[in-house]
Amino acid sequence: MQPPVPDDFDQKLRDNAVNSRREEWQRGLTWFVSALLLALAGQIVSRALWFHPQKFTTIWIPGGVLLALLLLRPKRDWPALTVGTIIGGALALMPLGAPYQNSYIGYAIICTAIAIAARALRGTSPMVFSSIRSFALYLLITVVALCAFSGWVTAVIVTGAGMT
Repeated sequence: MQPPVPDDFDQKLRDNAVNSRREEWQRGLTWFVSALLLALAGQIVSRALWFHPQKFTTIWIPGGVLLALLLLRPKRDWPALTVGTIIGGALALMPLGAPYQNSYIGYAIICTAIAIAARALRGTSPMVFSSIRSFALYLLITVVALCAFSGWVTAVIVTGAGMT
């Protein structure tokens, strides 16, 4: 025999679902704003480290921070983190004018590649460095592939804007 169900049981289920969605939305917004502010600050610091007069740097802080956050946070937070990084990082470059107004395109492409790399690195295991092979894969992706890819995307955008 089953225990009796209270009259307000269905209402409590609906209330919990609403609270759960609200908490999910608040968490996503918190991570979005955090990523935006981190990328904004990181890009400003990266810009301060530029080599002059070429206006380039080998240090790109927002990309490393995004990869670290993606590896540490659950996948449900990834869209907020990625979009926040794209907007925050690109906002930091907007005052520079051409070709930096195209930085949204570059950020979108590169941050998507970082998310794909994070997915490949995490796989099904939450431990990124579970073996020497996984550490070697991490180094190959982060030190070689992502750096080369982001350099190529930046070169395409700068060249497309008529700068050399």
